Amino acid sequence: REFTRLLDQPDRPFRDSVYSRFGKGDALITEQFTYTSYGKSEMLYDLGKDPQENHNLAGDPAFKDTVSSMVALLQKRKQEAGRFSKKQNP
Repeated sequence: REFTRLLDQPDRPFRDSVYSRFGKGDALITEQFTYTSYGKSEMLYDLGKDPQENHNLAGDPAFKDTVSSMVALLQKRKQEAGRFSKKQNP
């Protein structure tokens, strides 16, 4: 994607999340949470309360809805990244 508008207007909102891939792991980072899916494992950390990412909340029933929303947004970002990379590398 083109970043010209963002560079010309650095205070302009851009995205509410960042997607990254490392090896077989996919991660989504928002202002509050980081979610990582690695094979059958998943990790969710509350960056405000646990910035060192020591307490995995993915299995905590209280965070079931958060995990679901992070998974959905991660899938969306993966699809977007896939479409972009196909345009660049036909």
